[in-house]
Amino acid sequence: MNMLRLKKLARRAGWTLTELMVATSISTMLSAGLITAVISLQKSFLASRHHIIAQSEQMLLLDYMGLDLRRALSVSTSATELSITIPDYYNASGTPRDPQIQGSQAAYGPTPKTIRLTPAGRREQHLGRATRLSLD
Repeated sequence: MNMLRLKKLARRAGWTLTELMVATSISTMLSAGLITAVISLQKSFLASRHHIIAQSEQMLLLDYMGLDLRRALSVSTSATELSITIPDYYNASGTPRDPQIQGSQAAYGPTPKTIRLTPAGRREQHLGRATRLSLD
């Protein structure tokens, strides 16, 4: 009698084809959802990373502009132009010059450089939308 019961259980032990197909389709949908989530998280991370890099470069540029404005020998504005004259800290090869003390000021080069920022077209546009930046 026990043998008969074991044979019935042995026949019933296992999965039917329908059960296997349902389990496979459910696991496929879960896997597809997870893969989609991972890909969207990677894209979001990359976009955030590019944004942070761009923001840090902008902050660095603003720091350089602030430094130039603090070191400026003269700053002049007109209706269409902003001119900043700064000492010439670097020689033609790109190496820094040693300052020469003249009276109560430090001179870095023979001639200071003037930066001119001209707005694009009309007067009402901001200097931040400049189309021409020249270095004399």
